Formats: sequence, C-alpha cells, structure tokens
Amino acid sequence: MSKVLSEQILKDLNENMVIEAIHRYVSKPFLEQQIVVSRAKEKRKRKLGSLVMVYWVLYACLFRESNQKEVLKKLMEGYQIRGWRIEAGKLASGPAISKARTRLGWAVMKQSYEALTARTEPCADSFYKGMRLKAYDGSCFNLQDTEELHEVFRKPSTGQGQSAWPQLRLAMEVDVGTHHPIQLAFGGYEESEKTMVKALLKNVHAGELVLLDRGLGFFDDLKSIRTQGGHFLVHAIASGKVKPVKLLKDGSYLGIIRHSQTGEKMLVRVIEYRITNPQRAHPEEIHRLTTSLLDETLHPAEALIELYHERWEIELSFDELKTHLFRRNELEPFFRSKSKTGVLQELYGLLLLYHVIRSFMQEAAAKYDLAPRRLSFTDCVQILRRGVVRMQAMRAEQLAQAYEDLLDEMTSTLLPERRNRINPRVVKKHQRKFPPKQPKYPCFDRLQTTFKEEMVMVRRA
Repeated sequence: MSKVLSEQILKDLNENMVIEAIHRYVSKPFLEQQIVVSRAKEKRKRKLGSLVMVYWVLYACLFRESNQKEVLKKLMEGYQIRGWRIEAGKLASGPAISKARTRLGWAVMKQSYEALTARTEPCADSFYKGMRLKAYDGSCFNLQDTEELHEVFRKPSTGQGQSAWPQLRLAMEVDVGTHHPIQLAFGGYEESEKTMVKALLKNVHAGELVLLDRGLGFFDDLKSIRTQGGHFLVHAIASGKVKPVKLLKDGSYLGIIRHSQTGEKMLVRVIEYRITNPQRAHPEEIHRLTTSLLDETLHPAEALIELYHERWEIELSFDELKTHLFRRNELEPFFRSKSKTGVLQELYGLLLLYHVIRSFMQEAAAKYDLAPRRLSFTDCVQILRRGVVRMQAMRAEQLAQAYEDLLDEMTSTLLPERRNRINPRVVKKHQRKFPPKQPKYPCFDRLQTTFKEEMVMVRRA
C-alpha cells in the first residue's frame, strides 16, 4: 500500500533519510557527528534539517545540471520507488532551499571533508620505493558574476578587459596513486598559487616524496620539505643557477643551489634531459629536474624522469573535478551559489563527493587487484548517479549484494594502459564580434517596467 508523504512525514526524513550508495563512506552517524562538532544542528525541527541539507549539497554536486528543487526531488526518488507518493505542494520551494543552505553554512562541509580525508588509505601506486608520492598544484574555478563574489574573489584581467567571471583559486595536495585530495588551500584570483602551495608544504611528513611543477619549488620550500623528513622531485627553471660539484655515472650531477637573499646553500642532484621527437611540443627545450635523492645507484636518473611525470595525476584530478563532475564544457560557471558562504559550501561538498567516488574506485580496483587509475572516472560517476537512487529504493537485505554489484560494474570500466598522447600547450581562440559584457550596461539591473510601457511610437510629420 502506498503512503502519502505528508508534511509531518517529510520532517521525519531528517531522522530516517539514508543515501545508501554513499552511506559506505559518509554514513548518517558520521555526518550527524560532524554536524554536532561544527555546531550546525538546528534549534528546532525543520522540514529541511541539517542532515537533509548536507545530503542535498552532495546531490547538487552529483547532479550538477539540476536546479535546486529538482535536486531535492532526486534526493527523494528512492522513496518514491518504494511506494511513497510525494505531494508536489509539500516539497520545499527554491527560496526555502536557499534559506536552509544559509542556515547550514559551510563549516559542517569543511569539517566532514577533513574528517573523511583523515581516514584516507593509499594504494600500491601511491609509493615509490617506500616513499609516498604527493603532488601539489593549483587551478581556478569560475563563479557567478555577482557583486559580492566579485568583491571577495575578484576577476582576472584579459587583453579585452576583465574576465566574464570572478574566480576562486584552489591549491591541493593529491595522493598520486588514488587521486584523493588530502590538503587544500583556497582564495581569490589575485592570491598567489605559490603562496598557497608554500602553506601546504609546511605539513609534509617524513617518508613522503613531493612532486612539484616548474615555478613552485623555491629554496625555502625545498628546505622545509627536507627539514620535515621528506624528499622532493621538482621541475626546476632551466636558467636557475646551480654550481656543479660532481658528475655521476648516470649523467646526472650533484650541485649547490643558494638562497637568493641569505646565501644559504643546499646540495641537490640535477637531472637534465631533452625530448627528441619533433612531434612533441618544444623538442629543443632542456628540462631540468632537481631532487634530494642523491644516490644514483638507488634512484637512477631515467627512473626519476619517468617518476616525475606521475605529477600529471594531479592535473587529471582537476580535470575530473571541473570537466567530468562539474561539466565545464556544458555549464558555466562552476558553482551555482551567488554568495561566499554558498560557494565554500559547494566547494567542500564537491571535494567530499570526489573523495567518495575515488574511494569507491579504489575499493573496486582492490577487489580485482587493479590500479584505481585504470578505472574510468566518467563511467564511475554515471554508475554512482544510478546507484544512489537504485540502492535507496532497496530493502535492507538486498544492500550487501547491491554494493558488490556496484563495485563490479565500476571494474567493468577498465581503461587501457595510459595512451601515448601529445598535449601541446596551444589554444584555438574563438573571436567574437560583440563587445564584452560590463556593469555599465543596464541589463545588470532588474527591469522595473514592461516592454509595452517603454514602447513609444515615432510619428513622422
């Protein structure tokens, strides 16, 4: 017999709602604990309580193309399949959802993300000779073009004026083997990516090997890594000053680098190489790697050159976040929120969801002794989108097998070994004949009169 989901039953969702497919990693008790810790628990019983809204934020990131009310409907889809009839009039409106998001804030999403990442486990591909591989880099996310977000995050300048969107800059520390984001720092567009990465590097642990892109490995950063017991492998600037000390058998050499201001010295190993294939970008360029791994017998130069290119995994993480999860090619800007609180709420919701998806992929890969990077992220996202609805509608005794089926379906998305690709840094610009949109145009303000009221006939004499 079907049940009518009345307003009272809808309020009870705060106590009864469970999203089974993601419950494996962000369970209801786990989220309730984070709500209490972050003091986001509502003072009175509401239709859209804190727990429901945390799930709503995760769904909003998973179903990026849906509007606020549609996300809420998807959140209840499993209950409908189980026989409940949801009355349209009992669903919360868009403004009510916005108010509930404001009440929730973003501290609970941050707390949940940090608590989940504290339990992150590496895989076999996360290590090189016992050292855990960590990559650091940054990227920018487009935001809604509102006055508040422009004031907080700012817009980049272009050759034609300011960019169309304010931008949030995000720097991350990523586990190379699993793509799990561990630490993060964020700020406005004008904040330096180098400063953000420098702050993250202060938390490097002993036994970690840090992979850094060109322009991020300054003397102070490298010293900080070594002081904390870690090692580094950095794509250094080819014009940087290095005083050669000893030539090694594998063609690399030991050298001295100095602090530009204090004159402090550090012994490093330098590996220089060139790509000979003219089909690849800039075959004439000399690439220089700087590392604290000084023993050429334990760490041959060719092995370290190949190892450095594992740093590309963090670029793939940003691509998965922006292109495949947030659908950059179809939807602009990335975040739907028009306030700073909403943007940060979505940001941590996105990273929390990404962590859950990557955890599923890691578990699925381990089941058949595969590398998590061999599974298709895009396909796994689609599998999870179907799974959250299907499993929410199942009976409790069916869930154990449903989890196994979900993992098996993810392993069926096995990709071939990494393709031998060419990715030159080029952009095919599309020039438009229209001038850029600027605040001086009146379309930025809500119109107060109708077209009919504004229309005036011109009569000829």
